[in-house]
Amino acid sequence: MLDASVLVRAVFAGLDGLIVQDVEEGEGGLVLAVTTRGGPAGCPVCSQPSTRLHAWHERAPADLPVAGLRVVLRVRVRRLVCQSPHCPRRTFREQVPGVLERYQRRTARLTEALEAVVTELAGRASARLAPALGMRLRRETALRVLRRIELPALVVPRVLGVARQTLWQGPLLAGLTCEDSDRSWQDHQPFRWRRSPGSCCRS
Repeated sequence: MLDASVLVRAVFAGLDGLIVQDVEEGEGGLVLAVTTRGGPAGCPVCSQPSTRLHAWHERAPADLPVAGLRVVLRVRVRRLVCQSPHCPRRTFREQVPGVLERYQRRTARLTEALEAVVTELAGRASARLAPALGMRLRRETALRVLRRIELPALVVPRVLGVARQTLWQGPLLAGLTCEDSDRSWQDHQPFRWRRSPGSCCRS
């Protein structure tokens, strides 16, 4: 017979740095009581590690849904005392890098999932689909998530030319090729020109 703790560890394996202590059925989903693993944590100002406890705090970020059920973490994190006498920061709250970032109301992996959804569907469609997947998302939030996504580095082609031309139903159908910085030629999808490429270049 499978141990329930083994199942919990398998389902929530992505929560590295956190210990799942309890799983409850809450309103509209699951509530996980989790805590950090302890050990020294670095001050965000001076990077001095500390284990001296000042207080406990509780955060409630959302996590990836399980079987369509919304998941909320009830995380107990420590507020530690910075032990460097020259640091202006007296206390700081420990973080869980890669899992729970500073000031965020959702885990890093839930944010990645939402970014994938909003990249494909943008605002309204994402807000309609997300609840069916167990993720709460409003149109305004979807747009904020979309705006925070870093754009890929802009690649400017060194050479741009027309590879082929055919007349098709009046407008000119042309396919473009460009030479990238690594001197490789890339074919792009054909599209229609309202005027000939030569006239566009001359204008």
